[in-house]
Amino acid sequence: AHFHLDGSVNRQDWIMWADKNPHWFDVRRLHPQKLTVWMGIGVEGVVGPYYFWERQGNERGINGRWMTEFYQDHVIPELHTWPNFNSLIEQHEGAPPHILGDFLELLGQQFPNRWIGRRTRAHPAPVTWSPRSQDLTACDYWLWGYMKGRIYHREQRPSTLEELRAAIEGVD
Repeated sequence: AHFHLDGSVNRQDWIMWADKNPHWFDVRRLHPQKLTVWMGIGVEGVVGPYYFWERQGNERGINGRWMTEFYQDHVIPELHTWPNFNSLIEQHEGAPPHILGDFLELLGQQFPNRWIGRRTRAHPAPVTWSPRSQDLTACDYWLWGYMKGRIYHREQRPSTLEELRAAIEGVD
């Protein structure tokens, strides 16, 4: 999820309707500063938060290679500390970084027949998640809204990315 300094939650779906003053408008920055945060949630607790920044070179955004490295270096080692790792079912949505062959091979090795996701011809998912599913993940359904509510409804909201990161890590 993206956490913006201006506190917007989802600009794409931001629509205002009013009975009065149809000429009202709100001024917001076109590209506010933000942190891109990854977290996971399970019966044993929360994994993360982890932050994504652009890397040096030609790559931009989060791609399949980054996702594979991220899972290998951070997510899987953290999940191995959970007592239920061998029965844990990994679920992810069908975002493009989640359907790269290397990433799906990693899931097959670490979570044999225990992952839910979008399948590819070369890597069929044990449980298929439709690419346009209306089902939400636990993060979409609860975690992101809870965290943003705790951060953006404070009297003193974060004004720098460092303060925003501290606020994210301080959510109880």
